[in-house]
Amino acid sequence: PEACAAILWKSAQAAPK
Repeated sequence: PEACAAILWKSAQAAPK
């Protein structure tokens, strides 16, 4: 759901490779 996507999206932005 949106929750999972939001977490993954935020995680990716918080720690960009």
